Amino acid sequence: MAALAATCFAANSAQDADISVDPVIHLFPTTALNTDSVSKVFTVKNKNASTVLNVGTLSFGAPHADQYIMYADTCSNAALAANGGTCTVSVKYHPTRSGSMSATLLIPSSAVETPTLTAFVTTNESAANEATRRLPPVLSAVSIPATVTSNTSTTITWSALGYDSSYQTNLVIFNCAGIVDGSCGNSYGDANRVYASGSLTPVSSGPGNWTFNSVTSTQFNYSHTFTTPAVAEATDFVIRFYDKSQGDSDAVKGTLSLLIPGGLPGITYYASDTSGRRIVKSITP
Repeated sequence: MAALAATCFAANSAQDADISVDPVIHLFPTTALNTDSVSKVFTVKNKNASTVLNVGTLSFGAPHADQYIMYADTCSNAALAANGGTCTVSVKYHPTRSGSMSATLLIPSSAVETPTLTAFVTTNESAANEATRRLPPVLSAVSIPATVTSNTSTTITWSALGYDSSYQTNLVIFNCAGIVDGSCGNSYGDANRVYASGSLTPVSSGPGNWTFNSVTSTQFNYSHTFTTPAVAEATDFVIRFYDKSQGDSDAVKGTLSLLIPGGLPGITYYASDTSGRRIVKSITP
């Protein structure tokens, strides 16, 4: 799709006899979140032999206009002399979220044939970045004691498979007492949330058994010890695992509720959970 769009933009730019932009297309390199790429200078030229061209204010167009920065702009509101007058503008890629990002550099002018000349900018996404973006982490193992007792020290261990090196997990528990409509632990902000571990880093990690475009996943292993909520009678609790990478934090994104595959030993889904993200466990006095 990007290649087709780039071809269309190139054709439109090349057809105008009065004004041109060079380059018509530029591919920026893979760039870390919230940093600037190397810059690229675009040159606009008046090819009309006898007429001055007045350039309007340059801007970026969809789909990802917010991911690019324009500076050192000598084109906006410039008057380009006939027969070769030029101006320049520098562009940098400044990603705030992951993925392949494209935009159009829009150059309005008094040229009759092409009132808005267009250059195309896009990015190169590495296989590792694509794997991180497209394949979220999934719990591959969870171990919870068979009997969980009120107000005692309990340790839960789990493993997650994923492609990002910076995952942090938050273990969250919801009290289901008196909730009969299956809504216990529907979302992180529910009023019946009684415990949250905060961001936990893995205790160990190693190669996982997934691959994507020759990129090997990582298995992240966690262990967390905490004091269970106090109860006077046997009470069901929902346990959920929320995950966030450093890239998510940099992009000001929320946490991801981890999928828990069926068939894990000793694990029971909450009764109304059709998405496989809530475990139910009874805490006894």
